[in-house]
Amino acid sequence: MKRSFLFLVSLTLLIAVFLERGGFSWELERPLLHWLAKKTDHPLPGVTAVILPMTGELIAPQDVALALRAMLGFHPSLILIAAPMGDLSNGPFSLLREASREGAIQGMNCCFGVFPKQPALYQEASVHLLPRETELTVVAGEVGVPNASGFMLPSSNKDDAPVMPLFGMTSHGEIVSSLWWRALEAYEKNKNSIKPVFLLGKRMLVLCNKNVIWLGSRSCLIQKKVPSAKMISLEDVLLLREEMERGEMRPELEMLFRDRTVILGGEEAIAQAALLQDAEQQMGINHLNAPIYGLLLVMLTMGMMIALRFSEIDFWFFLFFLIVVYAFSTFIVFNFLELLMPLVMPSSIMIIALLKREWGQTRNSSRNPV
Repeated sequence: MKRSFLFLVSLTLLIAVFLERGGFSWELERPLLHWLAKKTDHPLPGVTAVILPMTGELIAPQDVALALRAMLGFHPSLILIAAPMGDLSNGPFSLLREASREGAIQGMNCCFGVFPKQPALYQEASVHLLPRETELTVVAGEVGVPNASGFMLPSSNKDDAPVMPLFGMTSHGEIVSSLWWRALEAYEKNKNSIKPVFLLGKRMLVLCNKNVIWLGSRSCLIQKKVPSAKMISLEDVLLLREEMERGEMRPELEMLFRDRTVILGGEEAIAQAALLQDAEQQMGINHLNAPIYGLLLVMLTMGMMIALRFSEIDFWFFLFFLIVVYAFSTFIVFNFLELLMPLVMPSSIMIIALLKREWGQTRNSSRNPV
């Protein structure tokens, strides 16, 4: 019986560590991360959707130019034009032509979405595929400079969930960045020096900070219920900008654009912004490194083993004290180091301790019947 319990304990801890380090605990970590960020005034990565009127699948170049002018001076981290535009060769679109040629305009980085069948020059993605035969979206373009483009898939219906692949492949076998990976990569570059990432088993995206994001088929972000992102219509942006130029204070514009990813598109940009924001926050979260994580595992296990020797009242008092100390440590560590403490592993240790105590009491009762 004792060996069976030890085996169960070891198996439970292994599963808990795998869930935590393998990216499966994000659904638990997300609400805690948002609460800690709110209480400690630590900004989280954010995405803003600017809704433009669309004609079919196209957005008007003049609307995009107006949106870009309205954002000048607010320094968004990256602007994604997430819908194809009309012809730029004719008309007063020098601002857009410069942005599509250089990938930036007046200090604002831009990336233009194109459909896979359209020829374009893309940025090569720093990702290693294992296995190499991973199925990706095939694009008609090639790697080259300038690379102010990122491919995106058209939506068949505006009510459908957005399909957002991260990587594609040219006919020459080169792996290129989608519009969405350009945004995630830009955030990673701002946070750390960019390093190659790994796509394992066609689904498991291992980032350079060892965080894991699970993807769907063809490297698409998985559709799930996520917190909504900020959104605003083009008309409201222009109105607020006009009021600000007349001397009125409009801090909401600063909050909408400063250091945020901005998506210009139709109604589907709202769902795209929410999914992209969730991915940015998941890849940006910092966890304990492996040695510290292992040390914490040993310390918590030893603490629970000591607690099991206490009497009934002392055990519950010690358990309550340990929970309070761990919760306080989680707050302090995030506030000063921006590290998120583990959730699944300590919860598993506590459950094991409770089961062990219950099992011990049942065993003693069976040995000493009344």
